[in-house]
Amino acid sequence: MLALALPACATVGDMRDEAARITVVPTTGPPSTTTTTELVDPSHVVRLLGDVVDHGVTTLASVTTGTTMTLVEPTPPLAAGETVEVGIGPAAVAAVSGADIAVYEQPWAEPTPDQVVRTFTATTRFSSPQVFLVTATHGAWLRVQLPIRPNHTEGWILRDQVELRSIDHRIVVDVSDRTITVVDGQQVVAQSSVVVGRQGTPTPYGRFFVTDALALPNPHGVYGPYILALSARSEALQSFNGDEPIIAIHGTNRPGLIGTAASNGCVRLPNELITQLITTVPLGTPVDVIA
Repeated sequence: MLALALPACATVGDMRDEAARITVVPTTGPPSTTTTTELVDPSHVVRLLGDVVDHGVTTLASVTTGTTMTLVEPTPPLAAGETVEVGIGPAAVAAVSGADIAVYEQPWAEPTPDQVVRTFTATTRFSSPQVFLVTATHGAWLRVQLPIRPNHTEGWILRDQVELRSIDHRIVVDVSDRTITVVDGQQVVAQSSVVVGRQGTPTPYGRFFVTDALALPNPHGVYGPYILALSARSEALQSFNGDEPIIAIHGTNRPGLIGTAASNGCVRLPNELITQLITTVPLGTPVDVIA
């Protein structure tokens, strides 16, 4: 952050009519880094301290003599090209191929470490391979959905740090009908009634994806034999059993509740169906939860 001081002799009129000398003083750092330069016209670009800042006259039109103002450093340029949304069809899934992977807010032309907004490891907290659902492309960049709060958060990753896969499977959970439908391409491969979230802890709506496929040590427990964890998080609970309230598709030890709204947000299936899905639904499979 830098501060701009106009000399006592300078007015806005001076800046319009002739070159005016300005002094740029860093708000941090030693005084020796102070830079003095000239503002020639509205399009004049001042190079200071290695950065390029545009000081157009319109920017300074309201500045009075002797005023000190803060200059905001310019936003780095974005990567060349246009953003292409991922359309209807097979889902594109990015599987992390290296160690940690950096996530950025934008597809920058020259990404730097200070532009990283989040880092993910190559495996999930449950030791599954880390995958992301791709929602758009932009040259060497991929926009992906992230398995974090708030739901549907997205970020940008570099294409060369992941392995791209195409997935034909798709899961649709209809909350109103309390059903699940599993599609492979154009073919329905499974359909069943399910348990969805109760009124106080509803199943969140929107598009998510499968992040983990887990076998449980006790197949007769409350989650049944298997869990398909999702990128979704509960929007009603801050935590669950002292941990993150991850929404999942799993089995049940109370099959009599199938077809009702009785869960904390998860989708409970008959154990026979979750046993079928655990071996056929790939990580990254899109899950659409509809009203």
